[in-house]
Amino acid sequence: MTPMNHATTSQPVLVEALRGDAVESFHRGALAVVDADGTVLHALGDIHRPVFPARP
Repeated sequence: MTPMNHATTSQPVLVEALRGDAVESFHRGALAVVDADGTVLHALGDIHRPVFPARP
């Protein structure tokens, strides 16, 4: 099992996959809803944390 650090646990759980009544897995992250001008209307988690795109 991978140890969790603050960067991982500070993000909220966004999705849970269930098997019956048990949580089989969960995914943490951040999200932001913005308007056309870029004003944040709603946010969950650390939306200012840098995100690095995957290489193609």
